Amino acid sequence: KSNKEKKSNKEKKSNKEKKSSKEKNETTSSVDADNFSRACTTDDECKGYYGNSESAGCWLGKCQMCLPGNYRTFRGGKCMCAKNGGGNDNFDVSVSGPRNGLVDGVSLFPLFGGQFFDRCNECRRRMEADGVIMPGSSCSRNPTGTMSLGPLNMDNLWKDFGPPNISHTIGRYPADCIPNSGGGSACKLRCGIHNGSQMHIKYNPTNYINPYRYGELEKVEGLPIVLGDWRNGCLACGSTLETAGFIESGWECTRRMDGIYLDKFQYRMQ
Repeated sequence: KSNKEKKSNKEKKSNKEKKSSKEKNETTSSVDADNFSRACTTDDECKGYYGNSESAGCWLGKCQMCLPGNYRTFRGGKCMCAKNGGGNDNFDVSVSGPRNGLVDGVSLFPLFGGQFFDRCNECRRRMEADGVIMPGSSCSRNPTGTMSLGPLNMDNLWKDFGPPNISHTIGRYPADCIPNSGGGSACKLRCGIHNGSQMHIKYNPTNYINPYRYGELEKVEGLPIVLGDWRNGCLACGSTLETAGFIESGWECTRRMDGIYLDKFQYRMQ
């Protein structure tokens, strides 16, 4: 072969290697960026001591995102969503939900460095990209000096929570409503009819259940005004929801000044 042909082949080989290397780097970069910004939904996605590359919300083999999959785990209901520094598996800044989130874990240093807004906005961008929250939230500083991110629209995460409706008197109302939606007032959980009146509670599963309270607390609405009958209605509501599979056993009814409450109960996730 002539020197010209050899030079031409050498240039082609060199260009091919450069292209291959470039494509490899672009692919790796894209995968890394995608992996390190994806939210986990269950502990199964967090295998390994520090979690895997599929989620920034994994820590010590557990999913630390504030998702329905963490209901009943008393893990604090935190979305691990940003880092003050360090490796990609060390997300130490969190947001607690479900509707107005407190941004926690931001480093105090450097003083007046603007990191509170920076970390809050990093959490917002990451959670939006991962589908944890819908667009529309913003960061604001509280009078106490803490930072909040809200309102947190988590409809995508809660839409499949809980078992299907039993009938038009037992289950979600409206039938396709999403738990925790509308600022906590858009979805009701109907629990049967008592003395001719349709009863319900607000369908608002909390991300974090205080272990010292042992469960949820919701007022039983729709009870007829019959002297001494509220407790009977509450007991009927709780029994109906337990039989239908919406709540676990172990609940009780508690009387308060403004009515009677279904107390110390836990929802079933499905």
